[in-house]
Amino acid sequence: MIAEFHRMRKESVPEGIETMDLKLLIDTLREYLKEKRYAVVFDDVWSTYLWECIKLALPENNNGSRIIITTRKTEIRRGNSSARRHFDIPRDIIHQSWSLIVSRCGGLPLAIVAINGLLQTKGEDVSQWRKLLDSLSSELESNHHLTNITKILSFSYYDLPYQLRPCFLYFGTYPENRTIRCARLIRQWIAEGFVKEQRGKTLEDVAEEYLTELIQRSLVQVSLVYFNGKRRRCQVHDVIREAVIRLRTEDLTFSQFLEEDSSFNENSRHLSVYSNAYNIFGSIKNSRAHSLCFFNGIGEPQNPLTTCSNLYKRFKLLRVLDFEGILLDNLLEEVGYMYHLKYLSLRNTRVKILPKSMGKLVNLETLDLMHSLVDQIPIEINKLHKLRSLLAYNEDKKKEFSLTRRRGVVIQDGIERWGNMQKLISKLQADDGKERNLWN
Repeated sequence: MIAEFHRMRKESVPEGIETMDLKLLIDTLREYLKEKRYAVVFDDVWSTYLWECIKLALPENNNGSRIIITTRKTEIRRGNSSARRHFDIPRDIIHQSWSLIVSRCGGLPLAIVAINGLLQTKGEDVSQWRKLLDSLSSELESNHHLTNITKILSFSYYDLPYQLRPCFLYFGTYPENRTIRCARLIRQWIAEGFVKEQRGKTLEDVAEEYLTELIQRSLVQVSLVYFNGKRRRCQVHDVIREAVIRLRTEDLTFSQFLEEDSSFNENSRHLSVYSNAYNIFGSIKNSRAHSLCFFNGIGEPQNPLTTCSNLYKRFKLLRVLDFEGILLDNLLEEVGYMYHLKYLSLRNTRVKILPKSMGKLVNLETLDLMHSLVDQIPIEINKLHKLRSLLAYNEDKKKEFSLTRRRGVVIQDGIERWGNMQKLISKLQADDGKERNLWN
């Protein structure tokens, strides 16, 4: 408890608490809380002795502090004579409530978690809980084409605010069991136009709030965090992804995963292509897709552009073009004709030179060159005044502890025109020939 109080207040945890005896621990905590107002919740207390020790450690300082405990042991409740209020919940009510939730969720833990996330958005309004229960029952009884888990998750989906729905469905454009960089996802959401402006906030801030809500609703899982606790990667459970795909089929124009033996739907707005489907990809004549993402499939990596020339003529409406991790060694001049393009990723590719035509991509917001072979950016890039994120450095993994492990790319002077820039990681070459690192 001592350590937890200090962590909650972002204070250093006192040294030596692990070796203190019980009396010293109690005295230390009482002294710490002596003039503080606090609220503590103890859930499912079983030990009478433990509770007696806890009571000694928490001072009654008459300044509005509160202690809440839940227990199934009547002797703990009866022994707590100082308590102001007791609430006894009949066992049959507890049993009925649990049985009701479990039966509605088909006994599936994932569905129970999803429903829990859904209930958290309803606050303490009993009428809202009852309305949810009634609607859920109706949905489960009427839709016989969906599995129980999909029914539950589809209900959670339709309870989402309208602006979060396409963000959630977008997870279906990534392969199964794939963890996704949160920053990548957020920049793609922005490029797709899913994120709505809010006064006093950047689009990145708003998108972070969208992702937070999806996580709080238990629809998305955090799979990796940075050392400072900030989320780094996220994913959806494979069962939830299947539910996303089923939900997606209700709107056949939302997205399509192009795999071997797939048939192409020219109306799909978001197209993901496996490398074993490049022959199908190469046959596309006209697409209304807003996003085009490539993923390595089974077999040897291939260059998708060898099967599909004149990309700009076939995909005239593209906003997102993602080659990350693909066997790509050359970016053609034709990329400059993709007027609507907002997101271009060459991360982890073998591309060395950027075509000067990129200066025509006046709507480009994100240019990701991380871990590519690009070492210099053409001066034409300075014309891209809407650029929000430029990620451009590589790492020499052989120099594990060297200050020169990270190598930026050279940007010609003139970046002061990028008034919308939110993220810049690179190296600037000034007019005098000197270089300086830019890490924002």
